[in-house]
Amino acid sequence: MSIYSCFFFRLVTNAILHRLDGMPEFTIETDQLDYSFTPSQKILHTLNLRVPSGSIYCFLGPNGAGKTTTLRALLGLLKTNPGEVSIFGLPFLSNRISILKRIGSLIEQPSLYGHLTGSENLEVFRLSYSSEKKRIKEVLEITGLYDARNQVVRTYSLGMKQRLAIALALVHDPELLILDEPTNGLDPQGIIETRHLIKRLHQEFNKTILISSHLLSEVEKVATHFGIIHKGHLLFQGTQKALQELRSEHSTFEIEAEDVDRALVVLENKFDVRKIDDSRLSVVRISKDQTPELIGFLVQQKIRIYKAGFIQTNLEDQFIQIITS
Repeated sequence: MSIYSCFFFRLVTNAILHRLDGMPEFTIETDQLDYSFTPSQKILHTLNLRVPSGSIYCFLGPNGAGKTTTLRALLGLLKTNPGEVSIFGLPFLSNRISILKRIGSLIEQPSLYGHLTGSENLEVFRLSYSSEKKRIKEVLEITGLYDARNQVVRTYSLGMKQRLAIALALVHDPELLILDEPTNGLDPQGIIETRHLIKRLHQEFNKTILISSHLLSEVEKVATHFGIIHKGHLLFQGTQKALQELRSEHSTFEIEAEDVDRALVVLENKFDVRKIDDSRLSVVRISKDQTPELIGFLVQQKIRIYKAGFIQTNLEDQFIQIITS
């Protein structure tokens, strides 16, 4: 290969692996990540996370699935084997300090000083990060807490405390946010406020955000990518579109007809059809393109159809299907 060919090859490779702003394709990558509290108690099983740069990646799973353990491992709070975690395209263990300076995190309950005001809490963190003084005002405005800046934190609502904890994670203007159950325990208003904040951080401030949650209906409203973990195993990983396509594969087409028993006989040789009751039947594992053929069979047999359509599973139903399949 000539020197010019080599140069061209390197240019193409770099273009594929990096975005125009210099960020790698994936902000977080893990390679066969395992973790055990004891030799007989394995918590994580060969996780290969891929968190795209510029994404809101929602890490889903029931309590005890391994979400918090994974986030702790990513932040170096748990000892794992060398080379398993890469952040910003760099091996974590050999670049730990420089990487952590670029990450803001909220793991489990926020650590706040209740006897101090919101501004005073932020000042403590600002000094530890050596950030500029003006950053306190900026993060208070971003999180909607500026008017409460001089209020003692013990008088804050739970939602305000959660937003203050996120403000603390933003003091040093990190590129990556790692948030563990950020809406856990919040009332509906607090959930909405936190959700809007996460969207704003992503859209206006270009943050890559990794969120863990078990509130599936909430993260569906903000996520660009999903990872689903159960008993330490990563069962699904992909875009919101990929998850929607997976959900469509498990959707059910329901028909309400005049003569269900005869409709069952007409369809059972070509479709996976089941009787629900005396007026309804369901067809599973059917694509949208197959529905005209199905309806055509019933019309040819002069079976009167009163209602027909897909019963789309929500994310909660899909999650149960994935973890139990």
